[in-house]
Order: sequence, then structure tokens, then C-alpha cells
Amino acid sequence: AKISKKQLLVRSKLDIPMEFTSQDGLSVTSHDDIWWLAPTGKGRKVDVGWLHSFKDNTMLRDILLDTLIHYAETKSATTVATQRAALLSAFPNDSSCLDDFNKRWVNLPNSTKKTLKGFMTTAVELLGHNQIEKYRDITYKFRHLAKFNGLHPTKGRLTDFEYDSILQNVRILCDALP
Repeated sequence: AKISKKQLLVRSKLDIPMEFTSQDGLSVTSHDDIWWLAPTGKGRKVDVGWLHSFKDNTMLRDILLDTLIHYAETKSATTVATQRAALLSAFPNDSSCLDDFNKRWVNLPNSTKKTLKGFMTTAVELLGHNQIEKYRDITYKFRHLAKFNGLHPTKGRLTDFEYDSILQNVRILCDALP
């Protein structure tokens, strides 16, 4: 007998389903520490036990779990494993306040920042978890691609020497025209 999403975990502040179906069609019990999301491949087994150990900040725990469940239902197991690794780096325990998150954020690699930016944006904008909007605001400022300004005098594509050389070649070509 399949358990519907309406059956919820006990003492949850959000509507966390007791069971959900992964993108690969496997039934997953959300309160298990290990989620089996796919029969084979990277990320088929995702350990969310550290999230279940959050006792002080249950709202953060529930939001992170709900968003991970969304990813597990709509994305590949590899994507969920990547999201989980990024979350573990940013939220190693439930005593993480906004200042702790901000301090950790500065030292995270760019790939992890990019992953967390997408995760937080999904949680706030798609799933409506406005309680973590301050975390999302920190991640939202991150730009994984440097903004390029080809006309910038020091960061342009050509050095002065290269530019002068091309201009000189253009002048020679123009002089050669009848």
C-alpha cells in the first residue's frame, strides 16, 4: 500500500511527505537516513542523516529536506547527491546561524556556491520557503561567470600593442586599395 504525500512526518513544521517517489521511480521514505534514489549510478544512495539530526533548528531542517525531496522527485540522483554535498558544506549542523553561513560561504569553492545559489533560489522562489530568504540573498549575489567588458581599458581583449598592430595592418590594406 503506497503512502500518500498527505501522510506527514510527526512534529514537522512543514508538510514533509512521509514517502515520495524519486525521478527513477523508486519509493523513498523521507525519514530514513539513507535515500535510495536510483538502482545504479552515482548518487543512487544519498545520506541525509545529518539533516535528520537537526534538533534545534527544525524549520531549517524541514525546508532543506522539502527542497531536497523536490530535487529527488524532479532531478537525477546525481544532481541530488551534488545538492546534498553542497548543503553539508554550508550547513554542517543545525546551530548554523546566518553569520556562520556567511563565514562559510566566503571559503566555499565556486562550484559549491553555484549549486547553493540554485538550491536556495528553488527553495525560496519555486517552493515559497521565505523563511530562508536571508540565506538566499547571500547566495544570490554570487556570479559564477565573470562579467566581461570588452571596452574596459585594462581588461579588454586586446593589449595596446595588439591593437596598434592590427590598426597598422588595416592601414596597409587600405593604402593598397585602388
